[in-house]
Amino acid sequence: MSISITYKVPRLLIKGFEFRGKRYLDEISSKILLQDESTIAEEKLDGKQVSIRIDGYIIMCEDLKFSHTIYYTDLPSRYYCFDVFRNGKLLDPIEKHIIILEYSEYDLFPSRIITHGPFTEESIKQLLFTKSAFGSMLNPKMKNKIREGIAKKEIKLKYINPNSKGFIEGIVLKNYKSGIIGKVVNPDFETIIGYVGRYDRYLTKNIITYWSREKTKEYLMNNFYVLSEVCENSSKLSELEKTIENYIKKF
Repeated sequence: MSISITYKVPRLLIKGFEFRGKRYLDEISSKILLQDESTIAEEKLDGKQVSIRIDGYIIMCEDLKFSHTIYYTDLPSRYYCFDVFRNGKLLDPIEKHIIILEYSEYDLFPSRIITHGPFTEESIKQLLFTKSAFGSMLNPKMKNKIREGIAKKEIKLKYINPNSKGFIEGIVLKNYKSGIIGKVVNPDFETIIGYVGRYDRYLTKNIITYWSREKTKEYLMNNFYVLSEVCENSSKLSELEKTIENYIKKF
């Protein structure tokens, strides 16, 4: 297994969520992401983006050993894997899940699928209030600095506060038919990062709990149910269901 740094995902332009210096999708790509029923929305986690190379596969992950702005207290593994490439090709979400579960011995876990399209700008904003599956809160070493900034009116947060729990950093929208991927990040995190500085000044280890069999099965089957609503290939779905069953049997 080898590890290297990976690629950047452009942002979906949502009114009120614009930040200078960020790269955004063009209008046509944005419309495809929002309007296509097969677009899936995944929970974005706040970690160090890496790629893990195993047997010809390039598995894109967030390395969650250390917290950044968000501190996670209930992670199933160190590597939260959101995309898989083979020979330069992006694998579809079912193939992605199968590969990640088959190589789970490397502490890999597939990304959470929240729902699928179509979306509107308003529904995207509402998705940012989805409860995280991973026990989130602000990095405890940043909290005093954030409270100080709020008290001095040097920063203003709209969606979270220093005592918030269970929030998500953002969502990633993926349309595998077109290959278009875009993300939406809670603007409060941009505000916090701009005020407190880089996370490596506030190093804290996230907590990896290695979930129970029941919790893991519920998580994976929730992903499966969303995929079953957008995938027309019944044989692929059957293969994924069998892979999940075999994975759960290892517990």
